[in-house]
Amino acid sequence: MKLILSLALTAALSVAVAQQQPRLTLDNAITNALEKNAEVNSAQSALRQATETARARNADPLAIITDVLQADQAAETARVNVQLARLDVVNDTTGEFLNLAESVDTVEVLTNQTKLLEKNLEIAKARLANRTGTTLDVQRAETELAGSRQQLADARAQRPIVAARLSRLLGLERGVEPQIADAPALRVRVIDLPALEQKLDERSASVLRAAQGLEFAELIVKISDNDYTPDQSKREAQTNLDNARRALGTERRKALTQLRDVHRSVLGALEGAGLAQKNAETAQKTLENDRVRLRNGLISRIQLESSELAAGRANADAARAANGYLRALTGLSLAAGTDVTGLVKVTQ
Repeated sequence: MKLILSLALTAALSVAVAQQQPRLTLDNAITNALEKNAEVNSAQSALRQATETARARNADPLAIITDVLQADQAAETARVNVQLARLDVVNDTTGEFLNLAESVDTVEVLTNQTKLLEKNLEIAKARLANRTGTTLDVQRAETELAGSRQQLADARAQRPIVAARLSRLLGLERGVEPQIADAPALRVRVIDLPALEQKLDERSASVLRAAQGLEFAELIVKISDNDYTPDQSKREAQTNLDNARRALGTERRKALTQLRDVHRSVLGALEGAGLAQKNAETAQKTLENDRVRLRNGLISRIQLESSELAAGRANADAARAANGYLRALTGLSLAAGTDVTGLVKVTQ
């Protein structure tokens, strides 16, 4: 008997300790994911190897000049790949963290909605019994309740799937659901678009490849300027150089266009978040007024509960809109090749 009591106490203490554990914030989730992500670690290893190779090539007095250039370019490419791998992890982790937070909010709202519709059905049935309502009113209430229950069941079924995706990013064991804190409140970031456009060539993988292609083509033309290189080879080298110049111009325009487009989406998401917040504030004021009206006997309890549901839904919509702004910021980080979210310090 003592052993059973001891085991029960131990289990209870374990549950209590688990409940006291701080929930995982988005900042901590990103830090953990960056530390454990295989692609980031592989990119960092590739950078170390490419850097060592470039150093050795440059120190070798017998190295071929094209080999030296290619080694230097490989090291530069590896540096950008590390940056982009880290930004990908930030983007993915942020997205899945917010998805899970929104899943929790959705289940809560749908649970409250279902409870309210259950009461509406009871009221419809009572009115039918009192001959102040119709069979159609009952059928309509039953249909709305059935739809809400299905939505709730779908939301509950979706949550473990979302949690599993975040768990994989965090390197957790299979079946372990991360216990997350609330999503960050809306934090407006000051975005200096001209500053992001500067040195974009050095941060964009596609532009960097095109720039390296041009650099290599220029070198080939230079070393072909001699008496022993066939004229046909010289013409081919010049053609490749012209093509490389056009390719670089194209990639630069594409990168700038993408950056500006994503920046506009950030501004749009911020505007949407502001509108959603205003709607939530209006719903909250309506709720406060209805509480006063209930105390004064001007509305029924079911009407107040409807206002409570509307306020909860508006708050969830505002949180989702704020999350949309943060998602847009992570997208801008990818387009700019540097972190603009302020959630993590990304190696430049």
